[in-house]
Amino acid sequence: MAIPLRRGIGVNLGFRDLTVGSYAYSARINQGQEDEYLRRIEGSGGLGQFQMGVTARALQSRLGVGLQYGVVGGTVRDLIEDDFSSGDFQDTRNLLRTRMEGGRPVSFGLQARPVDPFEIGATYTAASSLDLRSLFENRTGNREESRARMDLPASIGVGATVRATPQWLVSADFTTRAWSEHAFETIDSLGVALGRDFAGLDDARRFGVGFTRLPGEHTPKDPLFQRAVYRAGFTHAVLPSRQSNGSEVKEWALTAGIGLPVQVDRGYIDGLVEFGKRGDADTDLSETFLRLGFSVTFGKLEDAF
Repeated sequence: MAIPLRRGIGVNLGFRDLTVGSYAYSARINQGQEDEYLRRIEGSGGLGQFQMGVTARALQSRLGVGLQYGVVGGTVRDLIEDDFSSGDFQDTRNLLRTRMEGGRPVSFGLQARPVDPFEIGATYTAASSLDLRSLFENRTGNREESRARMDLPASIGVGATVRATPQWLVSADFTTRAWSEHAFETIDSLGVALGRDFAGLDDARRFGVGFTRLPGEHTPKDPLFQRAVYRAGFTHAVLPSRQSNGSEVKEWALTAGIGLPVQVDRGYIDGLVEFGKRGDADTDLSETFLRLGFSVTFGKLEDAF
């Protein structure tokens, strides 16, 4: 939600997902042997960020700056079950709940229109850290608690947009996050760091390009799809972790979307379809994914709405 104030100054509030911990995995281990068992792993929860910020415009809206403060937290739940085929072995059930809190990322953004029809922008998010508290519980009810601290490294993003024609916008952006400077420390009961782990991560990189078709001159009586906004895009990313053979994990995705107007100028109802692939046959990871997105944006909330 964005609230405009006076003299080009505005404030905004929001929430967004940083990670999604929902997954399911099953596999039969030691097939044909005496200790054959079925392993099932399920995850839920994730990491989210509440954010608040202030923005300001100047030079007849050709320059805009923004400052954002975030509060990061969330809980991830991992359930691991082993069901043995033989009654000579006891089935196991382990539950791990990890609470993450204390992250306070600060971001700064800049957007400018130096000359028409070009716009450029850049963002910087400073490094912060998360406090982790995990509770491990097995089938017999025994519990074990542990604590750790994890760094959220700094990130940088740049982008540009050009209005190629009155109806067509072409945009491109690049972001990187310094996961090579990441640190994970185990904390003892007295609050003393015992050592670092998770070494060997690389910097994450992502490049994207998008095309937007705006409606031309129209009236409220024109057909709905003639007044709609159409979008298409492509992204390519390199993930921070490497596979066991040392190769990078890459990801690409194609997106398509449509924005249907609400009345004339009250906002849009947007839909998105994304298809992509993460990893390949030469790595330990190979995954094809399909995402669906939906959003409603209101630009004006007048009495007559």
